[in-house]
Amino acid sequence: MDIGIITWSEGFYEHYMKILKGKTIIYYGEDYNIISCENEDFALELNYGLSKENRVYLRKKGDKIYTIPDCSSAFKYDYTYIPVEFNIDQIKRITVTNPEIKKITVEEVVLEWMLTSNFKDYCTSIEEYKKLLARNIYYVSEERLNESIEKKFIELFSKNEGKIEEIDSSKCEIIDIYLENGNVWKAFLRKDDDIYLNTGLSVTVKI
Repeated sequence: MDIGIITWSEGFYEHYMKILKGKTIIYYGEDYNIISCENEDFALELNYGLSKENRVYLRKKGDKIYTIPDCSSAFKYDYTYIPVEFNIDQIKRITVTNPEIKKITVEEVVLEWMLTSNFKDYCTSIEEYKKLLARNIYYVSEERLNESIEKKFIELFSKNEGKIEEIDSSKCEIIDIYLENGNVWKAFLRKDDDIYLNTGLSVTVKI
C-alpha cells in the first residue's frame, strides 16, 4: 500500500499535512487537526480532501498500524471510510510522538470489512446497519455462502472470535457479493479451500 506524507508551512504558525494513499487524498489540512485521543485511544480525523472529518481509530498488529472505523459514527450516511495501513515510522511522522496503540481485535476487523461494502442507508446504530446490509445482499459468487444469506451474514457481521491473520490478496481469488442497490462488493478472498474477509488491508479473518 503506497502511502505518501507531505508536510509544509505557511508563515510562522500554519503547518500543513497531506496524506495520500496512491493518488487518493486521505487527509489535507493543518497538521494539528489530524490527531485526537480519547481515553488513551488514539485516532485520526481524516477528511479525504474535503471539509468533513471522519474519525478512524489506530490499531496495530506487529509493526503495522491500521485504521478502523469509529463504531459510533460508521453507520451514518455521511460517514466516509477508506482502509489505510501505515508503518510505525509513518505514524510517528503524523503524530510527532510514539503513541501507545491498541492491538486490533477480530470484532474491529469485521467492522472494518463491513465498511468496505460502501453500503449506505439512514441508520441509527451499527446494529441496524448490519441488519440492513445483510438484507440487501441478494447473491454471493460462492455456493457455500449463497444459502440463507440474511441469517448467515447477520451472524458473520457479529463475529468476534477467531484468529487474525495476514494475507497477500494478490495471491487469492476474489469472491463478489452483489447488493440490491447494484453495487458489487469484493467481499472475500479464496485461497485454496479457505475463505477470508477481504478487508483492503493485510489483516484478515478466516470464516
